[in-house]
Amino acid sequence: MAQYSGPIYMAFPDGVYHYVCPECTAICCRGHGFGGRMQKQVKSLYVLYPALEHMATERRGDYVEFASSSSPCLFLEKDNLCRIEKEQGGSLKPTVCRLFPFNAFRRIGHIIAVSPHFLCPLRMQVPARPGEVEGTHSLVEAGIRESEILDDGYIVGLRSLAFHPSTEPDRVLIREERFRNACSAAIGELSFYEVLQGESEAPFELDSFIERAAPILGLRASSKPRGRDHVDDMMLALASPFRLELLFLPSEAILRALALAGVLLRRALSIFNDAPDLKGAIGLLSNLKPAMCLLALGGEPLTLKPSIRIKAPDLGDPDLTMTAAAVLDELRASVAPLNALEKSIPAMFTVSDRSILLAQLGALIEKAVVLSQAN
Repeated sequence: MAQYSGPIYMAFPDGVYHYVCPECTAICCRGHGFGGRMQKQVKSLYVLYPALEHMATERRGDYVEFASSSSPCLFLEKDNLCRIEKEQGGSLKPTVCRLFPFNAFRRIGHIIAVSPHFLCPLRMQVPARPGEVEGTHSLVEAGIRESEILDDGYIVGLRSLAFHPSTEPDRVLIREERFRNACSAAIGELSFYEVLQGESEAPFELDSFIERAAPILGLRASSKPRGRDHVDDMMLALASPFRLELLFLPSEAILRALALAGVLLRRALSIFNDAPDLKGAIGLLSNLKPAMCLLALGGEPLTLKPSIRIKAPDLGDPDLTMTAAAVLDELRASVAPLNALEKSIPAMFTVSDRSILLAQLGALIEKAVVLSQAN
């Protein structure tokens, strides 16, 4: 099959992510299966480990996937090293294992985007050290090209990311690379908010947006980040892979969502005695994403296809359910999301009720927006 020879977008800063497999006690090699190239690896593994054939579950082109138990992988030894690698050498390790954790592949149009798999407890290297840590772009890309995983049969099955119809895949790639490089240059030097302002066409409007969005979230209107701390480096390291889930928004709305992400992550981390690692932080951001996106849609009415209908949800509480219905009524009347939320949410709503409302409505509206943008 033909191999992909186009650009590979590394959706993470160069030389900032690092890991050491033998020291790991995480669950990456437990219960998540694995896969490899039939011609380059799997046929030889069948000869060496015949029982493996009975665990094949799926095939895409020359790529075969296997089941695994919920306990450690069959080939994971007590020293946390792979038996295949120890006995046969690294070249026979299944492709997905050889590339892990940089094996989350998705498409932006015809372009392949690679992001880390955050099952891995990646370490953050500040300052960045390209060439010295595992998360070096040139090393990751070389491994992907050498593995020949990106053939036509495999690519067809990759998830295609939704991106805003106002732009094209090639322009998205240019924008995302510019943003990633700005984050890379800022690690250890600038605040995340300064990077967002530098990328915005209307930087001062970010301030006014946060001033409007903060009270809806139950935060002080003066929630704009001040000074610089470890959360800035965490956001600078995570923003590029996190942005892949925000591409359905317009460019400025992505920056608004990320500004809120910084505010909310800093707020969430105030609970912890010890700051979570990158894996924990991206988990928090992913859970808070629907609320960020709903607010980031901002002061312009939603544009949905007439066929898209958003059903008012039952949120398990009469006040929450009635407020959700009121917000949706405003949106149907072409009221902008921020205006609809400001008008409909009662002043006496608790912070937790605001969070629940925004999370549930945000998920519904995101789905409707993405469906409306689809061809």
